Amino acid sequence: MVLSFIKIGISKPMKFLFSFLVLFISLNATAQSNWDDAIKQIQKKVRAQKYNDALVILERIDQSAMPDSIKKKIFYTKSVLHELNKNRMGSIEKLEEAAAEFPNDYFIFHSLAVLCCNTGLNQKAREYVKLSFVKSQDWNDTANTFLTLSGVYMNEGKWDSMIAINRSIVEKDSNWMMECYNNISVAYIMTKQPQKGIPLLEKVLASNSMPDYTTNNNLGMMYTDVGAYKKAIKAFETAIEIEPSFAYPYSNLGFAYHKLKQYDKAIELYNKSIKLGPTNSWVYKNKALTYLALNMNKEACEYLDESKRKGYEAFYGQEVNELIEKHCKD
Repeated sequence: MVLSFIKIGISKPMKFLFSFLVLFISLNATAQSNWDDAIKQIQKKVRAQKYNDALVILERIDQSAMPDSIKKKIFYTKSVLHELNKNRMGSIEKLEEAAAEFPNDYFIFHSLAVLCCNTGLNQKAREYVKLSFVKSQDWNDTANTFLTLSGVYMNEGKWDSMIAINRSIVEKDSNWMMECYNNISVAYIMTKQPQKGIPLLEKVLASNSMPDYTTNNNLGMMYTDVGAYKKAIKAFETAIEIEPSFAYPYSNLGFAYHKLKQYDKAIELYNKSIKLGPTNSWVYKNKALTYLALNMNKEACEYLDESKRKGYEAFYGQEVNELIEKHCKD
């Protein structure tokens, strides 16, 4: 199974596209005519996923006469281009340059906190969380910063602190229920207490008129953990219907079918998940478990090795190492 933890920031491609769109609308509104060709070239490179080429063109744009609001958008866009190019440290670097130029901008410091958290740079994330609290302008900024601190607690395995901080946000403002109850559910999954998380996410779905794939995915995981496989399958299928490009529920759905001993169906779903999210270490472990159930140890060990290479231990613990020791040592 794969967890869906909610962290607010600019690290997802859709958020990049929004930032990119805002940038170029702004540029077109204030631009000199000689920028037009550069804008078109960048858009073309991004559509072709040639992010380095887009960065080169963006670096050449003369920013000297631009207002600060446009300069900030260019920093954000450079940062997310690095992110899309799988260069997380380059993304952080660009935002740190922005922070030096705009030392009072909450969004820059909060985005740095999120990126550092997502990268596992917990000490650095904490530093930017502190600065984000100082620079926050309203309750929404403060709540977003608390959510990022919750992510740091998750990285550190401080599940009680993670639960407490999310509960405190909801107690102050129930509008944050979806984000916080999903985060609490992650803590309950990781501490093997799914029965505590199920009512929270059922409440989220009952009170939320908008479909939500994260909630359905996490609820499906907890249904799987308590053996409610038919409910789990329905939740994962709903998550996929809402967001077909979301890799995690395919893996989780596959594992639910594994539990029902429908191994061919499970492998088919794992393959879909790998195609959408090839860096996800959990899906390779799940696929290995299915091959072990089929007594196909050679294939299982190949996928256990791949799971290990993808960093399973850093995120989830020793299970893969234990399986390798048990099944793959001749």
